[in-house]
Parts: sequence; structure tokens; C-alpha cells
Amino acid sequence: MGARVYLPTLGRFLEPDPVPGGTPNGYVYGLDPINDSDYTGKFAWAMTSLFTAMAAAAEGIGSAVVAVLASPAVLFVAAVVVVAVVTAVVVSRVSSRTVKNTPKTTPVRTPTPPTLPPCGPGPTGNALEALNYIKTNSYNPVPGTYQSLSGKDNTYKNVTEPRLPQGGSYREYDINPYSPGINRGSERIVVDTNSGDAWYTNQHYRCWDSFN
Repeated sequence: MGARVYLPTLGRFLEPDPVPGGTPNGYVYGLDPINDSDYTGKFAWAMTSLFTAMAAAAEGIGSAVVAVLASPAVLFVAAVVVVAVVTAVVVSRVSSRTVKNTPKTTPVRTPTPPTLPPCGPGPTGNALEALNYIKTNSYNPVPGTYQSLSGKDNTYKNVTEPRLPQGGSYREYDINPYSPGINRGSERIVVDTNSGDAWYTNQHYRCWDSFN
């Protein structure tokens, strides 16, 4: 523009365009001075044409995108994705409800049998004979012992430590014959009348030897 004088009233240059072919007329600033541009001074181009081309290109791209999205293959893939998402949500909710509604189970604990201190050498021959008599005579006391002569209840309450296994129906028996006024001694036999299990003590319930 600085190289040539331009007359706005005429819309013309006083000198021709030094680059031939820029416009159909070498003295004009584009055929449409309002909508055309020639910033480099070498060629003119129309803004309206550019905008029209851009709009047409955008419309073409939009149509192509719509066509692709509307194709059966794309619609099928979209449907599969939707079904998968819905299924995952439903399964997640059902699993959550199942976990919440599942009753809690309390593990059953088996009681540990007590550890009983042994009495030493174990039951004597008299203890074995007494146990044999007791079991073969419906758990009745040996004749001549304290339980037999006194007629008192011989239930063993199992409250002295160390205790025998819980849940038994215990009876206690003397081994030696009873003489009034003489100490009965510390030997006892305790029998569980439910299971037939028997224990011997020679220290008056402070130790136990299991025997049958």
C-alpha cells in the first residue's frame, strides 16, 4: 500500500499493481474493496468466500459424523455398552443387598477339656476292684464303705479345683471299708454315670487319674 498512491474516492490506485495477476484489474484493491482483502499486496481474497467455504466444510464434517453415528455398527456397539453398564449396576446392587441380608453366623466353639494334674503312680488294685464292682452293680457303693453304710447322697458336685469336665453326672465313692471314728483316708473314685468314665484321686480331689 505504501508503494502506490490510493484514491479512496475512486477506489483506485494511481499506479498499476507491480505483481501482475493479483487481481483482474491492476489499479484496484480487489474487486470488492469492502469484503476483499490484499494484506500482502500480492493477491486479493474474499472474506465472504472464506466464511462460506468454512461453513460448507463444517456442514460436511457434521453430516459425516452423523452418518457414522447413525450406522448400524455404531448403534450396535452403543447398545452393547449400555446393556453392559446396566447389567453391572444391577449386579452390584443385588450383591450389596445379598451381603447386607446374609445373617451372621457365630462359630461354634468346642470347649477345651481341662488339664488335670496326675496323682502319680495311678489307681491301686483296690481302686480297680472297687470300680469294677460299682459299674457292674448299677453304680451302687461298695459294701462296707462310707457311702454304703451311711446311705447319704453320694453326688459329686464338681466344684473343687481342679474340676472334672463339665456336663457330667458324677458320683463319688470310697475305696476302703469304713470304720466309725477312723479317718476315711484321701482316696476316692468319681464316676460319670452318663458316660461310664472314671477318675481316681489319692489326694482328696487335688489330682486326678483317668481310668476305666
